[in-house]
Amino acid sequence: MSSLLEKLPAELLDIVLESLSYLDKDDDHDSYEGISSVLAAPQLKKLFCNGFGSVAHAYPWVCAPGTSNVRSLTLNYGNFTTPEVVEILGSCKALRKIKICWTAFKSPPGRQHQALPKFDVDTKALLVALSAHSQTLERIVLTNLRQEGSTFKHQPPFNSLQQFCMLRTLRIDEALLISGGSGWQASSLNRNLPPALKTLVIHSSLEIESLGDIIMACSQYGGTKLTELQITFAPSEELEDDYPDMYRVEGGEDDKTWFLGMMAYGGCDRAAFRCWEQPMAPLLAAMAESIGENGIQHLLDMQYSESTDSEDGEAVDDGDPMDEDVDGGDDDEG
Repeated sequence: MSSLLEKLPAELLDIVLESLSYLDKDDDHDSYEGISSVLAAPQLKKLFCNGFGSVAHAYPWVCAPGTSNVRSLTLNYGNFTTPEVVEILGSCKALRKIKICWTAFKSPPGRQHQALPKFDVDTKALLVALSAHSQTLERIVLTNLRQEGSTFKHQPPFNSLQQFCMLRTLRIDEALLISGGSGWQASSLNRNLPPALKTLVIHSSLEIESLGDIIMACSQYGGTKLTELQITFAPSEELEDDYPDMYRVEGGEDDKTWFLGMMAYGGCDRAAFRCWEQPMAPLLAAMAESIGENGIQHLLDMQYSESTDSEDGEAVDDGDPMDEDVDGGDDDEG
């Protein structure tokens, strides 16, 4: 769609943009200067951008503050600077769903790009920009899943997300939730998270042995509507040697309400924990205590104690959250 738009003459482009409701733009390293301001298209409700960033393009796509009708915005695998993100968010009237996945650009074959800038995100400025949509945002995805810990580690975490009263789904790097110095043991998700979350996904850059501290912190979250918790860990070359049972596929127990093993995330297999027990907090607290006393292997033993038909070496494919549409369904146009 985007390659077609850039070839249109200006008079036809204006007509198309007047009625455009959805645009999926992939960076194929062509010029998009023919599109003066995508966000200004009056009917545009949903914009998906993959592989864009300031190093590859100086793309004039923002519009006057608070004038864009875009409700669902995805900035996927781009090296956007914080001022660019702030300007884009400021262009939108009332976002419902947003996904920003940062990553450093790799030069395409046969081309040389300027040196990549230091890749830090100003978390204070980002939170201010997001907070302008705190009464409408239902889903937030903020991650640097392919390079855990490198994007946000030099910045303070968000001081609070409680103002996002409509937020139901949050996928987020742990560095945005906790201070690197204090860690999970001193965290308070009750102060950081909104009370009405239904799905919480945390991408951790720590080792799998930190699972006990993380789920203990999650067990103390006071939100009563949480129906699913996921925690993923960075890939580790030692994981298969240390915990070979982590690579077994869950099997045979339909009544199970939790899972610990390998899952497909961000283009590779990662150790992951999932829980959908209701209510969740008592089980999480018991698991955290068990891990503290007996270690991760004990949890794996519990999981597979009654399984007889498990397969080796496969990861559960729960879908790639970085490739999924930020919408999670059709927009409610009402």
